[in-house]
Order: sequence, then C-alpha cells, then structure tokens
Amino acid sequence: YESSVELVYNGIEGKAEDTSFGEAFYRGEEISWLDLANDCDLKLFNNYEKKRDILLTVIEEDSPRVKSLKLIHGAGTGGTTLSKRFLWDLKGSVPCMRLKQYTKDTANILLEIGRKTGKRVFLTIEMGSTILNGDDLASLLAEINEKNGKLMVLQVERNSEKGTGKNEKDEEKPFIKIQDTLQDGIAREFSRRFRNMTNDDARKQMLRNITEGNTKE
Repeated sequence: YESSVELVYNGIEGKAEDTSFGEAFYRGEEISWLDLANDCDLKLFNNYEKKRDILLTVIEEDSPRVKSLKLIHGAGTGGTTLSKRFLWDLKGSVPCMRLKQYTKDTANILLEIGRKTGKRVFLTIEMGSTILNGDDLASLLAEINEKNGKLMVLQVERNSEKGTGKNEKDEEKPFIKIQDTLQDGIAREFSRRFRNMTNDDARKQMLRNITEGNTKE
C-alpha cells in the first residue's frame, strides 16, 4: 500500500544523524517527521491544541461513518505542515495516514486498516489534480460508506486567489483557514529561531523587517 498512502506511526521519524533539526524546513522544504518530533513547526496558530482536540472528538464520534473537514491555506502559509502536525499528534489515538496517490486500491487499503484496528481512519489529502480532485474524493467517500467503513478526511486545499463566482455564504465553512500573515507570538518565535542561525547583522535586520509590525491576530 506504500505507493498509495503513507502510514504515520511511532518511529516513522527515524534516528537523527545530526541535530540540525528544522534547518531544511526553515529554508522552505516540507517539514520532516523528525522535525515534527522536535517541535520545529512553531505551531501555526495560537489555538492549535483546541483545534486538535476538537478534531479528535469529531473523529471518534460514531456518526456519520464517513466525514470530511477542510483546511484552507494560502501558498506557503503552512497547510501541509499543519496537516502533518495533526497526524503526528493523533497517531497514538487513531490510525493516521496521508494520501500519496489515489488508485483503484485506495478504498480497500483504508477499509482494511479500519477493520484491523477497529477504529476510524484519519486521512489527510492534499487536494489537487496531481493527487486527487473533487470527483475522485466523492467516489472514495461513497465507496467507503457503501462498504460500511469509517473514515475521517481532512482536505488540505489552497485558497484560490480568483473568485469562484459562488456566494461566500454558500461556501462550506472550513474547519481551519490559515491567514496569510503570521500571528504575533508565532512571528516573534520565527524571528528568534532564524536570527540564531546567522551572525550577519543585515540578515538579522531583514528578519525583523518581515516579522515585526506586519502581523495580526
């Protein structure tokens, strides 16, 4: 099943050969499980723990069998990082997985994991044509439901810069929408961590310029 989904489990982070945790992530690469194990993600918004606990409650509720929530984010604002943090923190409570590629076997894999664990599977999906589109998601949810499976999907979606023509009131309210500017506390921590990585005064000033006075709650 490795070509279709990534199972998140205790030990997936592996062992560290060095202690430069988070440096690649801070330079723009996708956060690793090892970085998450060492809390390098800064927790993207102030009420993270509350949202995580709400998410777990929804996952564990009996009905409906198949559920989905949305995590909306702008490019580079941390949607993937946050979805991986949820998986990391909840892996000890429910079976947690990331969709890598949607195939004809995806539903059967999720059903098998659910049967073996006796729990609802928590699956995060980066929505888009390269992994899975809206029609494919509808088909996946319908198949799981028809076969009496239990599934919770977190749809990780980029916020479109162009209008869709739909009335905003008619849009489904997302579980989380990540704002385009850093919250104050996170901006200060971001600046502090980066400044510690350089001795160049000009670079330190650049970090202050992009993180101080340009944040909002």
